Amino acid sequence: MSAEYFLDTNVLVYSFDKSVPAKREKSVNLIAEGLRKGSGAISWQVVASALQCGARVLFSEDLQDGRRFDELEIRNPFAE
Repeated sequence: MSAEYFLDTNVLVYSFDKSVPAKREKSVNLIAEGLRKGSGAISWQVVASALQCGARVLFSEDLQDGRRFDELEIRNPFAE
């Protein structure tokens, strides 16, 4: 498996959450882009799987925004 970026499970959850419109919109856009371009992936073992497949970006609000694990950069898609 190969991916440009990984989406953490919380991004999927927010795509259904109408109580936080800004997060919902951002989540829906990230998922749609990943599906359209075939560039996104998701896994329960997020960081390990992202590193294993060579992804350079992991979208998650649960990890420190900007943190790096080797070539993998963590980005919080909801950070202002």
